[in-house]
Amino acid sequence: MDGGPSQVDTFDPKPLLEKYHGKPFPAKVEPTQFNAVGNTLASPWKFHPRGKSGLPVSDLFPHVGGCADDLAVIRSMVANFSEHTNANYFLHSGHGQQGRPSTGAWVTYGLGQRVPGPAGVRGAGQRDDPTRRIDCFGSGFLPPRTRGRCSSTGRTRSPT
Repeated sequence: MDGGPSQVDTFDPKPLLEKYHGKPFPAKVEPTQFNAVGNTLASPWKFHPRGKSGLPVSDLFPHVGGCADDLAVIRSMVANFSEHTNANYFLHSGHGQQGRPSTGAWVTYGLGQRVPGPAGVRGAGQRDDPTRRIDCFGSGFLPPRTRGRCSSTGRTRSPT
């Protein structure tokens, strides 16, 4: 969920963040785009066990606790990317750097037919943001015919 709330503010409390709040992070930190690694920051939200399962839910979601037993929370996911941007590229193209063809471009290329391209396989909730369209939904080095087509007009989408 690019731009969504952090797991440490929602359903995954991290007690050690409380312990080291305001202090330098005690473990090795992988370099990031801006390398602006400050001190440790604990969640500003308090967690409480909710439902019969005792699922920790933060105060950020005051009404979600009422349906805690109906939720599936996954805490075992990992990624090879320390930043959202590269992870988003990987999600849409299988590669962590921009410029690679999106999954939709590969499908269009592989089928060789006039089918909805990258615009048709967007992630749920993704905005129609022109700056991200090129990076995550573009045809990369594949032929121009694999670019997305507007579902209402049938015209090829502009890459800008």
